[in-house]
Amino acid sequence: MFCEVSAHTDKLPALWLWIFRLHMGIVYFYGGIAKFDHDWLNGLATRKLMGEGNRGTFLEPLMQYEWVPYIYAWSGMLFDLLIPFLMLWKPTRNLAFFAVIIFHTNNNFVFSIGVFPMLALMLTLIYYDAGFPRKIVPNKIKKWVSGEYRKRLLERNQAISASHSQTRPLFLAFLGIYILIQLLVPFRHLTYPGWTTWHEEGHDFAWRMMLRQKTSRMTFNVTHPVTGEQRYADPRGLPKFSSA
Repeated sequence: MFCEVSAHTDKLPALWLWIFRLHMGIVYFYGGIAKFDHDWLNGLATRKLMGEGNRGTFLEPLMQYEWVPYIYAWSGMLFDLLIPFLMLWKPTRNLAFFAVIIFHTNNNFVFSIGVFPMLALMLTLIYYDAGFPRKIVPNKIKKWVSGEYRKRLLERNQAISASHSQTRPLFLAFLGIYILIQLLVPFRHLTYPGWTTWHEEGHDFAWRMMLRQKTSRMTFNVTHPVTGEQRYADPRGLPKFSSA
């Protein structure tokens, strides 16, 4: 797992790569566990989410079929549960990543969830071998970048002396506690009474994604400090009171 560090190296301990893979695996797998939800498995959540998300698109007629929300619900749950393991297994890796592209691209255009779909898509690439980026970059670019990097090392005298990477027991203990926290925190919502999807206690950092959609409406009423007259306040302008 650990590699030797020389005066110039393009390698790092594999431990750091696996930590990132673990984090992405938690996002996917715990997102799948969260979908063992009554509303999700019965297609209620996907019927609402996909119906509104595809409104006005060419997919809107498809949302009218009764079976479509169930397909979205169950395929989404199985995708989240299985994708980390399919990405780790070389025979299924390319096919799994193709599914990742479809999944996140669809989410990016259908739902307003910011940068998350594209970020998750790019981060899923860490399941490929460590040398994967080198294989897709032209040789001329790789040689130029390597040459520039080595020049800067010489100029700044930042060469690393030869040594052997070792992991201290204290660090391993800290890492074990860190991983345990990452595995347990998403389940903390089970310690709160009631339905988490409704009251949202323990919802953050639990990867309970796309389980609900809430629409809020708010009105502002202001009272004149002298006359006591009340008026509805339009957020786009100031309320108009009658003269005292």
